[in-house]
Amino acid sequence: MIRTLLPLILMLLAVPLHGQELSVHAGEIASGKISIPIAPVSLTLRGTLDASDLDRLTTVIRDAGTIDLSGIEILPYSGKSVGANITSSPADMLPPYSLAGLHTSRLILPTGVTAIGDGALLGSTVKEITLPAKVGAMGEAVFSGCTSLIEVDLTPLSAGTTAVSAVPARTFDGCSSLASVTLPAGISAIGARAFFGCSSLASLPLPPSLTAIGPEAFAMSGLESVTLDSCKGLTTIGNRAFSRCIHLTSASLPAPAHDLGEGVFSGCEALLSVSLPASATTVPALTLNGAHNITSLTLPAGTDSMATLALAGMSGVTALTFPSTLRHIGDYAMEGWESLSTLDGTAMEAVPSTGAEVWGGIDPSKVSLTVAGELEDLFASTPQWQDFNITRSWIPGILPDGETDTSIKAMFSDKELRISSTAGAITRVTLYGIDGRMLLSIAPRQPLTEISADTSTLQGPFFIVRVTAGDSSSATFKLLRN
Repeated sequence: MIRTLLPLILMLLAVPLHGQELSVHAGEIASGKISIPIAPVSLTLRGTLDASDLDRLTTVIRDAGTIDLSGIEILPYSGKSVGANITSSPADMLPPYSLAGLHTSRLILPTGVTAIGDGALLGSTVKEITLPAKVGAMGEAVFSGCTSLIEVDLTPLSAGTTAVSAVPARTFDGCSSLASVTLPAGISAIGARAFFGCSSLASLPLPPSLTAIGPEAFAMSGLESVTLDSCKGLTTIGNRAFSRCIHLTSASLPAPAHDLGEGVFSGCEALLSVSLPASATTVPALTLNGAHNITSLTLPAGTDSMATLALAGMSGVTALTFPSTLRHIGDYAMEGWESLSTLDGTAMEAVPSTGAEVWGGIDPSKVSLTVAGELEDLFASTPQWQDFNITRSWIPGILPDGETDTSIKAMFSDKELRISSTAGAITRVTLYGIDGRMLLSIAPRQPLTEISADTSTLQGPFFIVRVTAGDSSSATFKLLRN
């Protein structure tokens, strides 16, 4: 008898477990009524499943090539706890953590799925996935820890009746093999840690519709450049959003992004150039900490303060110009600027306060600090500032009749100072006494090409007027007031 059955047994063992298609009904896989192969090369399921079946599917399969669920309808579930303590789930939803840890290289999800729950594929071995077009909601950490995932097209998520408007938090957290992601149109936000640790992701085009980037959204990713100039509505960038991106060489943030978190580019040691948002008034803590390859930096014109360690470790910068609005520099903000040789403070209208060891590790006696003439004595008597090699700035280019070769005009009409410009909107007017002491400063809040100012309270017949307009036009006048 054994001899008779042996050839049959051997023949059955030789049949490859691949190319199988099974018709199923909800509950049959969970109950064991239908047997699922452990290592199918290809498995196609047709019919209906629920959360308990998906949980069983994940438990049984140890190695699959392709699992095709496109012909499956997911039914509602209510029963004993399965997966991550799921006791109920609605129809047409891939339940939370239902396929977490699934061992398959390729997965095709049911075409009727309209929502994907938190962590639905967390830690799976999937390399390639096909998403349905009807998905209008996606939970957090859906692909978190999928270290084999290589490419994902999320554009189907914008085709449903309710389009997904954000990449949720931790969506691809730890997906170290992920090299290509296509985002759906209209995405407005990138959630916290959405691409954290995606070390193979060298580039990711971000849509102009973006308004917010969450904390650590791209931290420790493989991004080589970040260009967000087209994102005109982007106002918020969270803490450490691009921190420790060791391959990042250039970054440009759009003007409206005034809400910057701490350490946005902290630890990005390969950075060669960076453009901070024009509307930013504060350089937050640790913003460019450790960016030692940057040799040139321009602070936003409206910068009011620099926080703790904001620019620490930028040892390649040789010169920096302080904006007129600067009022405070925090603890260790410019620590380690070993190449610094020149500080231009001629635009500053007051001596900024300083925290502890702002320029730690620098020999200030070897650094030239130029300031406005009327502030020279104040800088020379203020701790930390007084240690620099301070020189006084004299106002250049004075013409006796108030006429210049630019398109900027200045004149007195009795006690009224009148300024006009055809070079663009006037950005600042500064009035000095003949001794170099600043008497009046005007920075219009809205674009103006003509400005007037009452000087009746000011003493003296002679005044020096400095005007800036447009992007770079400027003129200086010596005027006699009648």
